[in-house]
Amino acid sequence: MAGAGPWSALDPRVLSDLQSSIDQVPEAINEIRNEGRTEFEPAPGESLQLIGAQYRVPRTLVVRFDNDSIDESRQLQRALLDGGRNPADHRLIELSGSHVTPCAPDVADTPLSMSGRVSPFDVVAAAGGAVLSRETELLADRLIAFLDSESA
Repeated sequence: MAGAGPWSALDPRVLSDLQSSIDQVPEAINEIRNEGRTEFEPAPGESLQLIGAQYRVPRTLVVRFDNDSIDESRQLQRALLDGGRNPADHRLIELSGSHVTPCAPDVADTPLSMSGRVSPFDVVAAAGGAVLSRETELLADRLIAFLDSESA
């Protein structure tokens, strides 16, 4: 039955957002498998050195997420300060969320099921989407507040 299954309940816009992320996976796997690449370029340490030496933005908001196992926001803040900047010009905030919170598609308005029946997947997807949507909205609100304070 074409179109049936858990993905049929998702809005086509959400599927499009997911597809663009999924399309990157084979290339990343090939880079790891064929080239042995497992790190970013430049490496995080080199990036922090460059930021300390060359970053000249007068005020910066650094966002840290409470559920991000690869977070380096404190190191980033330290690099900014080591570059001779005023601590008052750089703020660090912590929000609930994870490394992918800023990339989360908006799934809050997605209908639960095209057929009118609700599956367990629909309920889990809706609950997860609501959490992601709240986290993303809070992030957007904090970024807008920071930008508004800069323009005042």
